[in-house]
Amino acid sequence: MRVVAITDHDTVNGVKELSSFQDGDMSVVAGVELSTYSESEPQIHLTGYFPKTTDFSSLQSQLGERIRSIRITRCKTILDRLERNGYNIPYEEIEAKTKHCNPSLPIIAECLMQHHYVSTFQEAFTKFLGQDTPYYEPVRFLTLKDGIELIHSYKGVAAVAHPWLCNDPLQVCSEALSYGVDGLECFPPSHREEYGTTQFRDFAHLHNLFCSSGSDFHGINNLEVPIGENVFPEEEVDAFLAVLKKHEVL
Repeated sequence: MRVVAITDHDTVNGVKELSSFQDGDMSVVAGVELSTYSESEPQIHLTGYFPKTTDFSSLQSQLGERIRSIRITRCKTILDRLERNGYNIPYEEIEAKTKHCNPSLPIIAECLMQHHYVSTFQEAFTKFLGQDTPYYEPVRFLTLKDGIELIHSYKGVAAVAHPWLCNDPLQVCSEALSYGVDGLECFPPSHREEYGTTQFRDFAHLHNLFCSSGSDFHGINNLEVPIGENVFPEEEVDAFLAVLKKHEVL
């Protein structure tokens, strides 16, 4: 791999630890994936990529304990709904796994597997954690506008992550465009045809936005594709890297 991006959910603590990492010809991109929302969309993930000179301690203080509190409350809400239907996962099990990160859906999925309620991560999301299940609870942290402005305030570039998962993807893209977003994730890790990703690439090109992609790695038990093997056409890779270099992210 030439480039790896660290975009943890609502925290840059991992980026702070890797700020001095170097491994031959591989570069590390410092980023974040923010949980945002709008009036029409309950959850919109927004990735930010930041210059190497970013004050990540300052950025983390902007995120800090508020998002952790929000994510803990959301996690407990989901666990309560699961318990009412016979699926008991003590919060202490989540807590033990999140000493250095925030509670998240993949961690709940991991616990569901450990309790043998499901066999795979995909089954966990299909049955219990997906947006169309009765157990789901969104993270309401920042509005889409505030998220884009926060990333820009630290000289970063912002992109809508996996817009195909939104209820009205092109509406979300248009709204993000009106707030000054810089790019869109245009290629799912496995390039599933049902996501109709051509429309996102066309939207990005029409509005002079960069296209991004990623393996969306959430741990070895949750591999949609292996790291570094996600679909990303070479010409779009080069254009994306050019944007990152222009903004001194690389």
